[in-house]
Amino acid sequence: MKLSPSVKTETRRVALGVAGLCAAMLAVFALLGRFDWTVLAGAALGGGYAVLNFFWLGCSVQRAVDCTDPGRAAGLIRLSYGLRLLATGLVGIAGVSLPWFHPVAVIAPLLFPRVTIALMGFRPPRERGAE
Repeated sequence: MKLSPSVKTETRRVALGVAGLCAAMLAVFALLGRFDWTVLAGAALGGGYAVLNFFWLGCSVQRAVDCTDPGRAAGLIRLSYGLRLLATGLVGIAGVSLPWFHPVAVIAPLLFPRVTIALMGFRPPRERGAE
């Protein structure tokens, strides 16, 4: 399967948004005097997985769109959703359970792709590719 340009573009945009929001989160931790290496490790785990999860979603949707059988396409989407949900749960459990990660610094970035997508909707139409 060849990766579509739209999956690459949107993943790049989400990755930039997640990185920016992670940097803002790290700054808040620093301003509160709570910054340490576990916060940095948590941001890396949560932010990295958030981008990976979005990319995985894009690849799954592309694969489903390329599928000729609607039943198989729906099955691929359901399987992808289940696996991504399981992986997200495992990342969350690791972030809360392991002493190497600050729990908030792991969990918060999992929400950053949604925030990024919402913020991208506020761009002027010309920047979104519309005429």
